Amino acid sequence: VNAASYRDLQVFALGMLLSERKVVLRSAASIVPVLAGIDKKPLLGTEYFQKAGAHGILVIAGSYVPKTSAQLEALRESPGIHWIEIDIATAVNDGPAMAEKIAVKAESLISSGKDVVIYTERKLVADRDPEKSLAIGQKVSSCIISIVQKLKVRPHCILAKGGITSSDIATKGLGVKRAMVEGQVAAGVPIWKLGKEAKFPGLNYIVFPGNVGDDNTLKEVFLIVRGDKMI
Repeated sequence: VNAASYRDLQVFALGMLLSERKVVLRSAASIVPVLAGIDKKPLLGTEYFQKAGAHGILVIAGSYVPKTSAQLEALRESPGIHWIEIDIATAVNDGPAMAEKIAVKAESLISSGKDVVIYTERKLVADRDPEKSLAIGQKVSSCIISIVQKLKVRPHCILAKGGITSSDIATKGLGVKRAMVEGQVAAGVPIWKLGKEAKFPGLNYIVFPGNVGDDNTLKEVFLIVRGDKMI
């Protein structure tokens, strides 16, 4: 089904429900509120995040797509952010030691109210052998997960950049089994309230897919969370 509008989705959803047939959907998230009859909510703003505490924000970017790299460059224009790069070669060869070092550094900054961006080296490291390339990606992912697992300080919130990155951090790093979707902070960027079983119960967790938004959307979301005026 190639839907050009929500009206198209509504027509399809109604037809599917009336058919009473079993249907397997492979779709973007847009179909979910249409099928469930959920009304649109306004985007969440700065006032939503003001009650989260005095610790710093943690942004973790693992996505390699050009859109993410451009968004990170735009975010660098915002002052007061501490940047920590994950070197790919080190993550592959000595991931546990690197994760420990980064976690300790991030803890110190976050606990003192500093905002931190942990990001993978922007140069994509791959191998001609698909299996070896997959192994590199898995080791980098394991390093990111380990950083989150070792983190002892609860951030103001966590923003995960990248679809696979956000999934791995949530399920493997934070141990999330259940979360409430509070709304969106930007189009296509939902906010989860983590369940009581998670490493940080009740934490605001922002899921930011790699190719969502324009070059400034990450910066805009970050400034909303921090409470800055849009610039």
